Amino acid sequence: MTQHSPRGARHLVIALTVLLGACDGDAAHESGGTETPAVATHRTEIVDTLLHTSETNRAELQVRPADGIVATEKGVTYLLDAGSASILRINPTGDSIRSVGQPGEGPGDLGDPCCLGFVGTSSALLIYEEANRRYSTFDEGLTFVGSVGVKWNRLGSIGSVQLANRHILHPRIAFTGLADPNHPQLLWLDSSGTVVDSELVRLPTPMIPVRAHFDIGKGTGMMLEQPFGGTLRYAVSRNGDFAVANSATYLILLRKPDGSIAELRGPAMEGAAVTPDERRRLLDRLETSLKQFGKDVSDLPFPIPEHHAPIRTLFFDAEARLWVRYRRSSDAEDMSDIYAPTGEKLWSVRVPTSLVLAPMSIRGFDGLGVATDESGFASVIRLRFVPLATTP
Repeated sequence: MTQHSPRGARHLVIALTVLLGACDGDAAHESGGTETPAVATHRTEIVDTLLHTSETNRAELQVRPADGIVATEKGVTYLLDAGSASILRINPTGDSIRSVGQPGEGPGDLGDPCCLGFVGTSSALLIYEEANRRYSTFDEGLTFVGSVGVKWNRLGSIGSVQLANRHILHPRIAFTGLADPNHPQLLWLDSSGTVVDSELVRLPTPMIPVRAHFDIGKGTGMMLEQPFGGTLRYAVSRNGDFAVANSATYLILLRKPDGSIAELRGPAMEGAAVTPDERRRLLDRLETSLKQFGKDVSDLPFPIPEHHAPIRTLFFDAEARLWVRYRRSSDAEDMSDIYAPTGEKLWSVRVPTSLVLAPMSIRGFDGLGVATDESGFASVIRLRFVPLATTP
């Protein structure tokens, strides 16, 4: 783990990037440096099912586990149903469900809600509404408390502000990925929702995604990311920690609220192979997009990788621990490494590839996840992370 001194200068840089078909990529860069020491490995055990959406009489229920499920220390679970613009409250036994909210712009309405979190370290709920461009808060009993809009600021236009799960957990920090194509930007909001300051987090060269300028004729061009190439992953904890990684390499920058930055490094690895069906679908999309410019796939400025990026996601759990989830080409399941807020690696866990974890439900070695059956119905399931049996 490498430490960097705090960065005092804060900047606002606006740039435009056109990204085609970028989602994952191969391990194009090696992290180098000293790897974190070996720790105990766990497995994911299903305890029981808390809720099956087919039993809720809500055929349209849209569960987004990564940014739409939170749970309190007492076991009360809240689900954000983006389909009906409502919040569901489920008691610890799963036999009592309440809901509140509806589409709209008025007090207590939810206009295209995208993400759900807690207000700081309390059990009050915080929702960001894309359509209304505001935060709304509810107490733990689902009583509406109030809303704060996100406004223009003294720094000028900030483009498309993405106030999603990465920063909803710390309501005074926002983030826009369009400020600079190579470096994430943190934005600070005051109590009225106005952006009052910003900081550009400079990334080392190995973390910058592979991009190239693509000439489309008539003196114009666009910046392309390599399909299946590494893309930036972000997370913000409820304590204000910020993490960023390029999905192509196990190198994570962990920024503390005081501005200091630690580097978390893992081994070089190759992601899962791109299947023939995935490659065919990608080529079809690219050919359709490039045809309008009189170009084809052979004109792209880089090759299409044979492997996905290994790093699948970053997130902080309810205890502000950082989870780095990845899948190597040799693994049948995903792996997650769990780090303390100090940057110390605590333990690892195997996670079924199809299982989506709900970050803000995870405390200790227990949490929630979502699995979807063949009919498209999602189940919210209780999980436990159990140490693997060791042989004498």
